[in-house]
Amino acid sequence: MPDQVWHDGINSRVFSIAVYGACCAIHFSYRRNPSLTPEGGRELDRLQLDDHQISRSRQHIAVTPSTNSLRNTVLYRTLLHEIGHHVDYNNSTDQEWASKTTSSKEDYAHRYAAELYGRLTKHGHVPFAPFCDEASCVRDGVLMNWFAPVTTVE
Repeated sequence: MPDQVWHDGINSRVFSIAVYGACCAIHFSYRRNPSLTPEGGRELDRLQLDDHQISRSRQHIAVTPSTNSLRNTVLYRTLLHEIGHHVDYNNSTDQEWASKTTSSKEDYAHRYAAELYGRLTKHGHVPFAPFCDEASCVRDGVLMNWFAPVTTVE
């Protein structure tokens, strides 16, 4: 049994974390009809490209991340996507920004992230191996066992 379990059921999605000592098991699932909006389908495709495990049933779609797939999503896609929003905002007047639809803002940020990732890859800057600055961790009170590999507990 896990020491602690958290569930967050927002917008028909379930996000749960089960903590077993120093290890975590993380599971995301969409508990709804597996037919997705076009944007939801594109996001599912992006998650699959990030190496998340995707399983479908008649009742829901489950996305199960690994350490590597989370790193791919957060570091190589989400961060670049958010930078894309910043660039889009800075290249727009207040009136232009206010008149843009959410969809056009998201399309710009996704495109910016994909193009930037392509350029960074072409020049050999990404992907790069994980590294740990142990001196900074000690200074900042970060414990190394927080980053222990996740093991699956049945």
